[in-house]
Amino acid sequence: MPASLHLPSLAGLSLVDIAGPPSDRSAAKNRAEQRRTVYATRAHTGRPDRASHEAGLKAQEDENRRIWAEYLRSTADAHAPDACPICQGDLLHNPTYPEQTLVCGHAFHEHCLVQWVDTPGDPEVKRLCPMCRKEDPWLSQLVEEQLPPPGHDRGVVLATVAQNGYALQYASLALQNDRDVVLAAVTQTGWALGYASTALRSNRVVVLTAVAQDGRVLRYASVALRDDHGIVLVAVTHNGNALQYASPALQNDRGIVLVAVGQNGLALRYASEALQSDIGVVLTAVTQTGRALQYASEALRNDRTVALTVVARSPNALADVSEALRSDRGVVLAATAQNGEALYYASEALQNDRDVVLAAVAQNGLALRSASGALQNDRDIVLIAVAQNGDALRYASVALGSDRDVVLAAVAENGWALRFAPMALRDDRDVVLAAMARNGRVLQFASVALRNEYGVQL
Repeated sequence: MPASLHLPSLAGLSLVDIAGPPSDRSAAKNRAEQRRTVYATRAHTGRPDRASHEAGLKAQEDENRRIWAEYLRSTADAHAPDACPICQGDLLHNPTYPEQTLVCGHAFHEHCLVQWVDTPGDPEVKRLCPMCRKEDPWLSQLVEEQLPPPGHDRGVVLATVAQNGYALQYASLALQNDRDVVLAAVTQTGWALGYASTALRSNRVVVLTAVAQDGRVLRYASVALRDDHGIVLVAVTHNGNALQYASPALQNDRGIVLVAVGQNGLALRYASEALQSDIGVVLTAVTQTGRALQYASEALRNDRTVALTVVARSPNALADVSEALRSDRGVVLAATAQNGEALYYASEALQNDRDVVLAAVAQNGLALRSASGALQNDRDIVLIAVAQNGDALRYASVALGSDRDVVLAAVAENGWALRFAPMALRDDRDVVLAAMARNGRVLQFASVALRNEYGVQL
């Protein structure tokens, strides 16, 4: 059978269309008789019901299949059984052209099938036997081998990276060097720049697109572009910490560094030593976050004016000033006025300073934990602390933690403080009732006797 011959589909064909001109008169007579029988039945019974209609369709389908099978047999008989249906060449005893038999039973020259699959056309059609259109695993494997891998198909890769830029890592080396493909990827996620070719990491448009999406990907740019003022400026505007990937020259550029620390004060750590000593740069950084002071020069961390400015905005920055300033009463008072727990970073001498500790616990009772042992045993300080935050009871001395007035003050502020009271006071009806007045669930911390007492359970 010539390679261009395609057998017709059954869909929409009548029996006569399938069988061709009726050379067999008896077969034609039988078909005509069947049609007359159907027409006579319809005339006698009228419109058939659904079941009869479906039965009739099935019978007609079975008949179509029978005639199609006869047609295939007649076609096979018309050609020599040892001939390749594609080229009509001899199939038998031909070592030059080996035979390939498909699962449907049709045999072809192997090279004829390979040439047929190689011809332009729908790959899905090439999975089917050229004779009967039955899918064949050998042909399917041949088609799969002919198809380009997904990572090599430009259209597939473009569509994929537009949805997920990270997919660029699975593209072929050629496509990782394709400007349009890489641009689509870095537009979706700047981190895709890490999978681009070396050449495209030196492409200004590609890198600009990437850092505008996420400044931190400046790390993947070429050395030359990490020294590009425009690119670095875009990167630090998006993420100040991108400054760490800038060239040393730009880490010493005051304009670049000001933008970086304004976006993230902690980027001060990547600035040059000269700019870490620049009071304007440092104040910009600590205004964004007080913890940036830790990256300032030693001179500025020991500058009282800078320290007072910083702790007033970010009390915990007291941890980053010089040791001398942590012993400065004015600096520590400024910090604890904003957050009493900054007392934790003060010198031991100031943690034992009654006025400093009073100021701290008045702002936050939990600052009592940083007070000296002597002041944790100071009744006035402890009463102020538990009145501000009942949980400060846990940091009082053993003696004051067992003081009924102190415990009553604590549970009056926070019923849950009952869990820090000694067992003797958990058996005190007035103490437990005061705690339950704040939160009934604290009954669980009362003594067994009071938990079982009806009046207290109410």
